[in-house]
Amino acid sequence: SPTNYRSPQHVLTLINGLELTDGYLETGNAYAGLVPGHFIYEVGNEIESTEEAVQDLIEQGFSPESIAVLSFRGAKNSKVLENTLSELNGLTVRKQMGRDPKSGDIIWSDGALLVDTLFRFKGQCADAIVLTEIDINEWDQITKNKLFVGLTRARLTINLVMTKETEALFVQRGFT
Repeated sequence: SPTNYRSPQHVLTLINGLELTDGYLETGNAYAGLVPGHFIYEVGNEIESTEEAVQDLIEQGFSPESIAVLSFRGAKNSKVLENTLSELNGLTVRKQMGRDPKSGDIIWSDGALLVDTLFRFKGQCADAIVLTEIDINEWDQITKNKLFVGLTRARLTINLVMTKETEALFVQRGFT
């Protein structure tokens, strides 16, 4: 459908500006939303920049329970999903810790702030999203699809945590 009803207008403007879909998407959502934020990280300080993005959302009035932190890297390469990480910005995190050997059910840690991978969160949404660890080397269809999925998880706003190189790719496509 050429009309997107879930995403706020500012997020849809970003999707269109980055040309993440084959055609222009029209907004069916009357809510403008908040302007997407972006935070830059150097390799090695992903956690600190992610914490800044979370703090920004809390200062805007979002509760930790209404925020989802999603890793663009996936579980195996993510710093925010490492088993040793139990807090972000002083908030306990809720993340997958493995599976129950008997039932096969997912075991979750206790925490207020959900931290997960982008693809495990596919099909879900949260009021505020922190899409973190975005390190793009080439602008291909897989990258565009991942960004589209990540951006459309946000009901109200999104903060992007990316490398300087990724920011340069975004700027080339009109994101400032």
